[in-house]
Amino acid sequence: MLGISLYLQDLDNVSETVQAAHQNGFSSIFSSLHIPEESKIDYRARLEELGKAAQENNMTLILDISENALKKIQLSFENAEAIHEIGVTGLRIDYGIGIQQIALLSQKVTVYLNASTIDQPFFK
Repeated sequence: MLGISLYLQDLDNVSETVQAAHQNGFSSIFSSLHIPEESKIDYRARLEELGKAAQENNMTLILDISENALKKIQLSFENAEAIHEIGVTGLRIDYGIGIQQIALLSQKVTVYLNASTIDQPFFK
């Protein structure tokens, strides 16, 4: 699987970029909702644009999230499945999300664990 990283602050010509990536054999997109320097952007609008482009090109969209990231797009752990409507196919778990919340999320959306944020006790 080949993937590209697109960050919400850098989304100029997103449709063309995603289409070109797809045409060149890429099948997934990675983005993040918790880059501090992006605090003044409209996350929801940008993510919807990226999600639409991903869906149109049959690409997966994996979103890196931290504890407060879902709030930035008007979602919560309880209604995380609504993220599919935006075009996100999976969530990569980063700092500040507990095991209970990860378990809840995993019942609603595909979850990826960030190896840099887990340790041996996490698996017990």
